Amino acid sequence: MATPLPAPEPTPRLGDLLLGRGLVREADLERALELQPRVGGRIGSLLIRIGALSENQLLDALAEQLELPLLGREVNLPVDPGEWGLPDVEGLDPDWMLDQQAIPWREDEAVWCAARDPRP
Repeated sequence: MATPLPAPEPTPRLGDLLLGRGLVREADLERALELQPRVGGRIGSLLIRIGALSENQLLDALAEQLELPLLGREVNLPVDPGEWGLPDVEGLDPDWMLDQQAIPWREDEAVWCAARDPRP
């Protein structure tokens, strides 16, 4: 008989994470949420747009929320562009990578991928 795996903990919402860290005020979050249906965009970008949050603060919070390292802080992109990509992976087209704004590479036994925005 198989033992069921525990359900993963839900990912905290970005607004809750930012409030919990004291990076934004409740009023700023409410203002951004009111703007969102009218102007579109993600809540973090709207908070930057209204001056309630810096880009670095947003990146730090997103790294925590998504449990991903930040390029240049915790992981470094290879300096030589010849090391970018995965030449031994069939069908991985460089044009597709550019379109997706993603750069994969191998480092030791790991495969890394830097992406402008890793969220779907």
